[in-house]
Amino acid sequence: MASGLNGKGRLPEIEEMINYIESNFIRQSILAGKKVLVTAGPTEEPIDPVRVITKRSSGKMGYAIAERIAAEEAKAEAEKLKNKDNE
Repeated sequence: MASGLNGKGRLPEIEEMINYIESNFIRQSILAGKKVLVTAGPTEEPIDPVRVITKRSSGKMGYAIAERIAAEEAKAEAEKLKNKDNE
């Protein structure tokens, strides 16, 4: 048992615990202050002048990624790529 003033069983002061948690568990974002461009939407890759390979997409995943990046204090921009399906 701790004596109430010192010893292994004594709970540290609240300020000491907060400082310990902030210095050991809350990290600085590696993206803070950086600018990130996230593209969202379908892709089209030309095979030849007439044909293309395409992937349909609503862009929801790209916007979710941009939101998470913005939460990391980076400057996020999301651009939705346009084609005839989602204009």
